Amino acid sequence: MIMNWFNRLMQRRKDIESSSLMNKTNGEIITELTGGRFLVHGKPVYELALEYKNDIEIMLLCCESELEKMNEIGQVAAPFYFERVAILARKNKNYKLEVDIIERYITELEGFYRLNNLPVGSGVMAGPRFSSIVSRLEKSRKLLERNIKSE
Repeated sequence: MIMNWFNRLMQRRKDIESSSLMNKTNGEIITELTGGRFLVHGKPVYELALEYKNDIEIMLLCCESELEKMNEIGQVAAPFYFERVAILARKNKNYKLEVDIIERYITELEGFYRLNNLPVGSGVMAGPRFSSIVSRLEKSRKLLERNIKSE
C-alpha cells in the first residue's frame, strides 16, 4: 500500500528526483510531493496530535486533512483524529457531531477499501482504535436520541 501512494505521487511530480526523498519520513515525502496541501496550520497532522488532542477544532481539521489525503493519494486515514473528535464531542454533549464523525469515518473507510479491492475489516479496520470508534456508535446514537427527546 505504501508503494502505491508513493508511486502515484511520483508520477504526478516528475520534477522531483526520488533520490532527493531519501532519509525522509513518509510525512515529509507527502508534504514535499503535494506542496503541503494536507498540512493543518502549516504542520503535518501527526505533529499536532499530542499538543492539540483536546482542541476539537484542530482535530476536525486533522480529520478533513486525513480524508482528503486518503482520497487523493490512497493513504488510509488515521483513526486517532476521529476518535478524538468523538471523545471531545461527547464531553461537550454534542452527540450529533459524535454520531456524524463516527458514521463518516466508517463510511469513508468502507468506501475506500471497496474502491481499492481491499478486504473490509482488514488493516486499520482490524485495529483496536477503529474497534473503539465503532463501539462508541450505538451509545452515541442513544445519547443523541435521548438529547433530542429532552429538548
